[in-house]
Amino acid sequence: MRWAATSVADILQAFSNHPSDFESFCADLLRRQGYHADVTPPTRDGGYDLVLVDPSGRSMIAECKCYATSCPIGRTLLQKLVGANRTVGASGLMFITTSRYSAEARAYAQVVGMVTIDGPQLVSMAQRVQAGFGGSPASRVPHLKSVNPRFQVELTDLEFLECLPEDMRHLYA
Repeated sequence: MRWAATSVADILQAFSNHPSDFESFCADLLRRQGYHADVTPPTRDGGYDLVLVDPSGRSMIAECKCYATSCPIGRTLLQKLVGANRTVGASGLMFITTSRYSAEARAYAQVVGMVTIDGPQLVSMAQRVQAGFGGSPASRVPHLKSVNPRFQVELTDLEFLECLPEDMRHLYA
């Protein structure tokens, strides 16, 4: 159900009662695109929400903001992520929001090489994940095409859920 978002409003509604779960949602989306993604603790997170390794092996940190579309992300929030990276030293930065970016924020992101994902892009990512459930693992996660087939394993949804601690299973239902 979590991938069935057809609009930014759907995503906002899904996380209205538990906004901190939005970070896990973003991490899951990125994992399904070949990233390694860990969510930082909800408090004292160092100014970023996700620790990532992209499919090429590059380290990244990301900030996730579940904001109404009427609240655009400004340059200041992007600058905070750049500042947080001074202590982390990641190779790349990513900012994910349900909202949109101001023109000044977009220009700044381009200058510092930050990946920005806005609400419509996020919905599109969720829809691609939803559509990918019917395909083979290699078609859902492009980087697996280069893996030796004898090392590939495919789990059913039930097998996957059985491997998770009980208190986390609701995140993948």
